[in-house]
Amino acid sequence: MLIIFGGDHRLSRRRGVSLWLRGVAEDNLRLGRTVVTDSVNPLTITRDAWLDVAKRAGVIAMEVEVTCSDVKDHRRRVEARITDIAGLNLPEWSEGGLSRVPSLGARIMW
Repeated sequence: MLIIFGGDHRLSRRRGVSLWLRGVAEDNLRLGRTVVTDSVNPLTITRDAWLDVAKRAGVIAMEVEVTCSDVKDHRRRVEARITDIAGLNLPEWSEGGLSRVPSLGARIMW
């Protein structure tokens, strides 16, 4: 199993890294391996890029949306975050978009 952590959407703008990660994922899918990607990303274009990887590899893709249903707790978690990555500026709650990212549509909930 290959697990890829995509990280913050502002970092994934590094097109070369994004293309490389998708290439690694596609290669592994073609070898019959399971690939799991984790990308906190509100942009449809980047979500679609991962779906295209699966389509080209001839496999089924599944998107899972994880949400925090308690807005107060979500805000507390966002505001309390720290990072160990030098130079990474975490988004602030006040920047918007953190309280609600467009839904993926179909949902798997438990």
